[in-house]
Amino acid sequence: PSSWQANAPVWWDFEPQPNQIPNAFEFGHRVTVGVDSSDGQIYGRISFFSTLYFSMIFGVAKDVMSTRTVTVDIDPLADHPPKDIQKSERANAVDRVDRPKCQTAGLANAVSSGGAEKLVSNLMQRLSEFGLKRDAKAMHAELQDSANMTAENRRALFASALEKRLQRIWNLARFVVTNLKSSLPGPLAQFLAPLLDAMVAMDDKSSNGLSEMATYSLEVARQAVLSQMLDDYEGGTLDVQRISDLIGDGPGAAVIGEAIFKPAIDLMVAQLQTLENPTS
Repeated sequence: PSSWQANAPVWWDFEPQPNQIPNAFEFGHRVTVGVDSSDGQIYGRISFFSTLYFSMIFGVAKDVMSTRTVTVDIDPLADHPPKDIQKSERANAVDRVDRPKCQTAGLANAVSSGGAEKLVSNLMQRLSEFGLKRDAKAMHAELQDSANMTAENRRALFASALEKRLQRIWNLARFVVTNLKSSLPGPLAQFLAPLLDAMVAMDDKSSNGLSEMATYSLEVARQAVLSQMLDDYEGGTLDVQRISDLIGDGPGAAVIGEAIFKPAIDLMVAQLQTLENPTS
């Protein structure tokens, strides 16, 4: 409202609170409401994913007998209650806020310095790593019944579990192809770009949204990761971290890259051998 003028009750707060108690959850939201008996100020502080903060002043209370702060931590990634909320109360003005002289200065500085972008980027990276680790744990649990299976049934179980993570395999395949394309020198990049683009091309008219060649690339990638997982299982090294590496990190990218580029590499090697030995 215009009556607030430059004194709106809520503002972005990029200044960390001294001696702040860590959130009960790794990516927890937090709502803090308190009243300070020294001057009656009623204040609040909200954080989203323990990354983005807002502060606020609700007003001034009269005849406040005691200082009190209530904090509620919320786990936005919890599957269901009741372990998604933790409440605590303290008899001091923890996380008290004071209205800055310029309420937009903090946001302006965070944007101009790149600090806000870095905060959000780091949060996205942490969330991605968290999701990958949770997915790897779930997959590891799904494979626990494979110990007494036949090799055929074990492969079917692994294939089914990997099918649920097909998007991750596709993401790695796209990363491998686009990364190779960006690393090629000019003339070679110009020559190979159409082929590399075709390997991950989309097709809105297909049942899976991928072109025929991209579908083939995905299947080759899936089979390569599946075979590697089965080999690792036989070798006793398929733990949660290894699964995480294979469905969302460098080791998986290496396995996929070798598989999807092998036919092209073999063809080029054969052509070179023919040029070197034209009579053979």
